[in-house]
Amino acid sequence: EIDEYRYGMNRKKIDEEKAYDIIIDAHDSDSNPVTNFWKAVLADPQEPYYKSSRVEKNKCRATALYEMAVDSNIEEMAEAGDRYACVCLGRMYHRGRSLDQSYSTAVEW
Repeated sequence: EIDEYRYGMNRKKIDEEKAYDIIIDAHDSDSNPVTNFWKAVLADPQEPYYKSSRVEKNKCRATALYEMAVDSNIEEMAEAGDRYACVCLGRMYHRGRSLDQSYSTAVEW
């Protein structure tokens, strides 16, 4: 269910607040870098489009969550073919979040 809401795979109109609630309520976890990526996006003040009344924009928290995604092998997941990890990794390279900004690497993912 969380993937359907995160990526709109259900092809229905997406209830963004419900999607955000699912992500927010998930535990911070070293074992789920994709969830940590989306929690970071919600907390990231440089991502104003993504906002929830339940999450305060906080650069330090966002950075910690992006780093947790990297440390928990989001790149390994992407290399193994996980399409969600590929999207997240591409966005991290595109925006330079806990990785060196690289548009060419972003496009590869």
